Amino acid sequence: MKKKLRCYFCLNDKNLYSNILCNSCFKNLEKLKWIYCSRCGNENCFGCDQLNEFNNINCIFSYSSGLPEILVLAKDKNDYNAKLLFYDLFFKIIKNNILKILLENEYDYIVFPTLRKERILESNWHPTEFFESIFKSIQSENGALKYKIIRPILLNKSLKQALIPSKKRSAFLNDLKNQKIFFDKNKIENLDKINNSKILLLDDVLTTGKTSSNNKKMIAEYFHSDKWDLLTIFRSIQKSKA
Repeated sequence: MKKKLRCYFCLNDKNLYSNILCNSCFKNLEKLKWIYCSRCGNENCFGCDQLNEFNNINCIFSYSSGLPEILVLAKDKNDYNAKLLFYDLFFKIIKNNILKILLENEYDYIVFPTLRKERILESNWHPTEFFESIFKSIQSENGALKYKIIRPILLNKSLKQALIPSKKRSAFLNDLKNQKIFFDKNKIENLDKINNSKILLLDDVLTTGKTSSNNKKMIAEYFHSDKWDLLTIFRSIQKSKA
């Protein structure tokens, strides 16, 4: 018996946009795309007064209307359909936004986000893998773009996990537990330094911005830059302090 397809959100089996999403839910999610602003992506957004160290903040979607649920299912629950839905909804749009920004700004360095150690050890998927696939696609189609990617130590090691035989994986994970999660200072020090370099930091969700600010402080120890930009997939609206 052929399995009947239905929308992952509303369970409707009519007018499907894809195998896991109906046209109605897709249109609602499409409306979440933000209009670019030099500060926070939306003139009604609060919280960016704490992020003055960034020249530009690019947020593509607001973090609402079912998006948190998709991300939690994909990251924390390893939900296969949620991962498919994430790529189905966001890959093309985010890739096009990132490519546009790369062409306009000609960044020298792209800084991938750090992740909690527990996130990497307990989940088979996280948004940094999503960024990896986007930049791999961009580079294959736009070889003239020149930039270097700075990745966290733990991410570099976790990406190799799938290649390790199951008998040795337990020891590998124990080794990961003892690894620092942040950036490899030796590798950063060995990078060719560019005076007044342009740097773009990435993250999946921007809330208070503390994680991105901390990453910027670490990288700033090794690079002199007058242009620090931030790009996130989602923006969680912060309440006004007034």
